[in-house]
Amino acid sequence: MSIVKYYARDSAAGLIRNAGASAAAVLLILISLSVTGAAYLFKSGVDDTLRYLDSQARIKLFVEPSADAGEIAALLESKAFVRSAEVETGEQTLSKLKGLFAGKEHLFEAFREGDFPDAIVVDFADQSQAALAVEELERVPGIADVIYAQRFAESVQIWSEAAKRYGGGGLAIMAAVTCLTVNIAVNLSLYRRQQEIRVKLLLGAKESHVRGQFWLEGAILGVLGGLLSCLAIYFLYNLVLYRIQLQFSYVFTLRASLLYATMTGLVLGGACIGLAGGYFSTRRLIKHA
Repeated sequence: MSIVKYYARDSAAGLIRNAGASAAAVLLILISLSVTGAAYLFKSGVDDTLRYLDSQARIKLFVEPSADAGEIAALLESKAFVRSAEVETGEQTLSKLKGLFAGKEHLFEAFREGDFPDAIVVDFADQSQAALAVEELERVPGIADVIYAQRFAESVQIWSEAAKRYGGGGLAIMAAVTCLTVNIAVNLSLYRRQQEIRVKLLLGAKESHVRGQFWLEGAILGVLGGLLSCLAIYFLYNLVLYRIQLQFSYVFTLRASLLYATMTGLVLGGACIGLAGGYFSTRRLIKHA
């Protein structure tokens, strides 16, 4: 019998004999990975929302119909306090506003019938000087109006910095807690098998063979927990995130590729963490066998 078949046979038999402990381990893995996966998807949605709010908080200059928006944008980019100046046609502005008129298309058509002016979206090199820069922009020839929500822009900047500072750190802490939880789950599942390890070693089984069986069991527990967490994430997407996306598609879009990548990561992560749990468990158990 090949070594792989030997591991598979003994691992399957061991998991079946200890079905209760195995099920408890899978449940803990399921909960931990599901929470981590959901947190990652929600963080992606929050990032998209903040990017949308940031785009709305940027200064927008509406150009007079007789002026050339491209020339004014080039003039603005030559100024030291301007990082970038992008021309946004009236049609592009309307397309961004379309999502706000869901179910009220007749109002949107009324906007389209009007002559919506071209605009220039300005991003400053130093946001703290934005208020002073606005006063100078108002005096630029060809600019009809300057739109700048100062308090809103400052709030969005604070939220964005907080999300960058705490979002990634919080997700990293949650991932670390998941790793620890999965390791504990696998350890608890295998700890009660110490007598079985002693018997195998007394019968002349090699330590490497005993380790291999329990490593495989840990990986199987991790994969099972990862697959179940994928189902939980998929239901979460269909019941909650997809509905939010349909309602606010102009704010954020949860790409299918991100969902599938998250689910794949949960399965692979569960397998790796389960394998690590099996490794550390058997190292300690064999040492004290």
